[in-house]
Amino acid sequence: MTLEMALSLKQLPKKIGTYPETGELMVVGIGRFGPYVKCGDVFASIPKNEDMFTISIDRAVELVEAKKQKSAGKPKRVTATKPKKAAAKPKATTKKKKAE
Repeated sequence: MTLEMALSLKQLPKKIGTYPETGELMVVGIGRFGPYVKCGDVFASIPKNEDMFTISIDRAVELVEAKKQKSAGKPKRVTATKPKKAAAKPKATTKKKKAE
């Protein structure tokens, strides 16, 4: 890793502009699955052959729109919730008598 690369990574997440239709802030970052563009609750992956530090706002909009199109037909994922625990019952306490 070079010094230039390290300094570039330190700038992340980086604001790149606003989404034209909604005015939401678009951000470039690097995460668990690699570089991405985030707009609202949409995370669009940046292809490996593209540089995340020089991506244009137009290309970022294309990636976000493609991701929205791709996920439009999929049902939203429902996460299982843990059942709530019942309130703890007070423990019965028995007092032992001291031998006199």
